[in-house]
Amino acid sequence: MVDALVTWSRYPVPQALLVDVVDLMARYGRLVLEEHAKAGLALRAGSPGDVAVLEEVLRSRHVAPLLGIRLGPEVVAVRAGERGRLKQALVKVGWPADDQAGYVDGASFGVHLLSGPEHGWDLRPYQSQAVEGFFAGGSGVVVLPCGAGKTIVGAAALARGGAKTLILVTNTVSARQWRRELLARTSLSEEDIGEYSGERKEIRPVTIAT
Repeated sequence: MVDALVTWSRYPVPQALLVDVVDLMARYGRLVLEEHAKAGLALRAGSPGDVAVLEEVLRSRHVAPLLGIRLGPEVVAVRAGERGRLKQALVKVGWPADDQAGYVDGASFGVHLLSGPEHGWDLRPYQSQAVEGFFAGGSGVVVLPCGAGKTIVGAAALARGGAKTLILVTNTVSARQWRRELLARTSLSEEDIGEYSGERKEIRPVTIAT
């Protein structure tokens, strides 16, 4: 990460930032989020030597409200529905967790891209790489300039996943843009795509929500 920052930054990277990155990543994984047979989801010390780290976050006012009962010396339950907020809170207190809990597969829904010579366009190599990276890691963040096709990457990921999908956007303008792109680039029909916003309350196989 440090090498990438130094290599690609337009300006010199402050040394303090590089130190912060190294320090934070050295702490990553000393707490682990995982499935638990009884609690559903639990936060565990990464090793017996990391129990002190678990004790520290249990005393944090940002973290404690998101956790449930103690399940053992090295494990504590996570309150239902608090997975995302807990991960954010742990980053805030300097202990990013290794999330090994995995995901539940969504309900199957077949979608395919309308690409290739007969449609006059295809995914660019970096767009294909982004989709492959997303499915290799289970999640991801695509950073591209305006006009480079981030929405198309999303459409390709949707088609690759083949499942009912929720798309979150910041405003109705973005929602309508997504709808237009999906109708133009995929096999989705008007009836397949719903909009959940201040104006409409539609839930469909693919729902775009603000």
